[in-house]
Amino acid sequence: MLVSWEKRAGLQGEEEATDNRDVFQELLADFWEGLGLIFVRYADNEDADRQALEGVAALLQVMRYPERVERKHDQKKKSVKISFSTPEDNEKSEVEGDVVEKPVQTESELNEKTSGSLQTQHFEDVVCQLAQLCLVHVNEKNSERHLVFLSLLLQSFHTPRVFTTLVELDEKILDIEPEDEVIKKNPAMQFLLERVVVWLGQEERSDTEHLVEMVFSSLYCCSQQETTRILNHITKMDVKWGIILQIIQRACTDPKTLKSCRDWLKGSVLGEQLLALTEELCQVGESPPRPASPSSSHSWTLISLVLSQHHNNEPLIGEVYMEKILERLHATLSETKGLSDAGNMEPLICFICDVASTFFSSVQDCLLLLSAEELLLTVFQLTAQDQTHTHLSDSLLGKLRKVCVAGVESLVKHSEYEVKEGGFLHSAALWVTKQLLTVSLDIKSLQVLILAVQSVVETIVSVCNQDSPLLVHFFTQLTPSQTEWTRIRKALPPQVNQPIHYSRK
Repeated sequence: MLVSWEKRAGLQGEEEATDNRDVFQELLADFWEGLGLIFVRYADNEDADRQALEGVAALLQVMRYPERVERKHDQKKKSVKISFSTPEDNEKSEVEGDVVEKPVQTESELNEKTSGSLQTQHFEDVVCQLAQLCLVHVNEKNSERHLVFLSLLLQSFHTPRVFTTLVELDEKILDIEPEDEVIKKNPAMQFLLERVVVWLGQEERSDTEHLVEMVFSSLYCCSQQETTRILNHITKMDVKWGIILQIIQRACTDPKTLKSCRDWLKGSVLGEQLLALTEELCQVGESPPRPASPSSSHSWTLISLVLSQHHNNEPLIGEVYMEKILERLHATLSETKGLSDAGNMEPLICFICDVASTFFSSVQDCLLLLSAEELLLTVFQLTAQDQTHTHLSDSLLGKLRKVCVAGVESLVKHSEYEVKEGGFLHSAALWVTKQLLTVSLDIKSLQVLILAVQSVVETIVSVCNQDSPLLVHFFTQLTPSQTEWTRIRKALPPQVNQPIHYSRK
């Protein structure tokens, strides 16, 4: 209906205007004025109902992108009804259907040219008025519900005019003026750096998803260079790692958004911060151990994400930083082999196992990296030694075995792998031979070593076959020379050298 009015008013193209153009322009102005008053009545309230605010944002989104909503409803076969109560009813507003869903919108969706969308300036006037109201309530009352509402509005209406309105209001109330000329020229960048970034940095804030969405709504109006500058600034702010995790996850939802964030993701600012985080997480030998916390959980999830996410066969972060992180994980696992009591280390080793397992399972050709092969070798060595030497629990040992299987599968399955000097299979074979030649093994230790080798062989066979060149090369490296066989026999425990006597009943 509104699109039809706009056509008759000449707002969709002069050729479509009718003789009653002025009438329809006035009709549109009256409509938006009335609708704006209704929206303001719901928004300009300290105790505004959250569901009502979400309903207003959803309705405005529907009006801005009508074709996209119709497309979704054709797929879901659901109708949508939004009804607002009158003040006299004193009833809560009601939103039915799936309009209040808050899915992450991709840049391609938000920037699509939708035929039949509303063109009237009155529409944007209403949005600017609501955005200003939100900012006033956030400034004066620190209203979280209005902050969420503002985020929802900006997801659909990230236009220069809306950001200019917000910046002008801030300058008027707070009497602030940016010194940086680049920031001055871009109201979205100014609002982001002076407002959103400050909200993100507040320690007491637990829910930051809507602020991260606000960051990306602002970035839609920024160049790639400005995007890199802003994200580098946020990274240096010492915000919670959970926020950096949310930003990276949000950047990966859409190819265009990912491309705009590429310089930040690949850059040294994020890379150095992630490396420092890995160093902090991998502190070995602490007594007592640090208890697990939501913060540490977010940190490990972040490390796992940046290692396992690849796009177009490229790592998400700079390859040099990915290798350094893997090297640090490998070094931490190696240190556990020399500890007299690994009990304090178990939570840390568990986290490393989770990260390594995800990395080996997710990333194609991941084991072409030397640091990844070294990490896999250390995991294998821990599984191939008796628990009396490693001091690892049964559950942790089970995790390590699964990581080893995942790594060997990835090694065999995803790359043109050859058994070469310095590679995993070559190094594992040499290490096993060395154990047999130089270490005094009891029966239990020998059994554990054999089972670890058997697991590697079975994994290779499960992916390839028994005639695989990999298996032939592995056994060639594993098989001792005649002289070494003699030394091994002499080094075996007395029980093994005794002849086996069979008794029949």
